[in-house]
Amino acid sequence: MMWTMIDWLMEQGFCEVSLHASDFGRPLYEQLGFQPTKEMRLTLQNATRDTSSRSCATQTAFEQTAELRSSDVQGVRQASKSDVEDIRHCLAAAFEPFRAQYTRGGFFDTVPSAANLVRRIADMTLFLAEANGKVVGTIGCNKCYDHEGHLRGMAVLPEYQGSGVAASLLAAAETELKRQGCTRVTLDTTEPLQRAIHFYEKYGFRPSGRVSDFFGMRLHEYVKQL
Repeated sequence: MMWTMIDWLMEQGFCEVSLHASDFGRPLYEQLGFQPTKEMRLTLQNATRDTSSRSCATQTAFEQTAELRSSDVQGVRQASKSDVEDIRHCLAAAFEPFRAQYTRGGFFDTVPSAANLVRRIADMTLFLAEANGKVVGTIGCNKCYDHEGHLRGMAVLPEYQGSGVAASLLAAAETELKRQGCTRVTLDTTEPLQRAIHFYEKYGFRPSGRVSDFFGMRLHEYVKQL
């Protein structure tokens, strides 16, 4: 599993990958070639495979780590105004790695102020995913037209990405939009968010061809029939 991900990253032209690891997971990632900084970091061109039995054990340990992280997730609930700071923390943590690729206006619209989030909660339905008593992910949805809904502001804490949180949030939002009578849903995303784009495509979203300006960035619309 891990090498499949590394191969894909190398094919996309990336030369380095970083991740956040728990104490449980650190020995595994060090065996794979990651070096601890503030994060675990691997230079891809130096990555080497181990085809011995240790490789099988390593993959098993990686899968167990993912299962442990996934099992921490307690569920999805609707957000309220009291959740504003947790929502903002999720958005900031998820999008901070892309700050340099965003314009200033684009970033601060994506990670809005607490006051703007209060308004968003009033205008949209926001869902939160929780794990170990803390908020680890968020998504917003609202009905725009008679049969069309829109998704906005999906974010998952980096250490919980890949654990099924995003899929649970998406399912909750789509269920809510269906309840409101929507048969189609749209979302907008930017070019730096390639991992998110692959996720949306995996779950049935396709580019509509509509591209608009987002604070000097290209904003691509994706659409899905519910």
